[in-house]
Amino acid sequence: MQCRGRNTLAHRLEWYKRTPKCKHGCGCNRFYMDKARLRRTDYCVCEGYHHTHRIKSAYCVHNPNYELHSRVGRYGEDQALVLAEIAARAKQTELELELAACPF
Repeated sequence: MQCRGRNTLAHRLEWYKRTPKCKHGCGCNRFYMDKARLRRTDYCVCEGYHHTHRIKSAYCVHNPNYELHSRVGRYGEDQALVLAEIAARAKQTELELELAACPF
């Protein structure tokens, strides 16, 4: 019986030193190349995760909500307080930029 799971490989079969095993545990030896995975260029290696991940993932530094996700999810801070701090800092930065632009 053929496994009905999705057995995709990130590289060509010749790239692997050992023959990959079916991740579903059935012993199936039929794999196919995931061509979409080979063409991907949106992988990121920032310090948000300890592994290669998709850019703008929840804890990726390139995500616009990185500070919110990391402070609430990792450190357990209150979401309302974090949002208030971020808004206050954005307002302060906006005022500083406005004052710097005005010569008088």
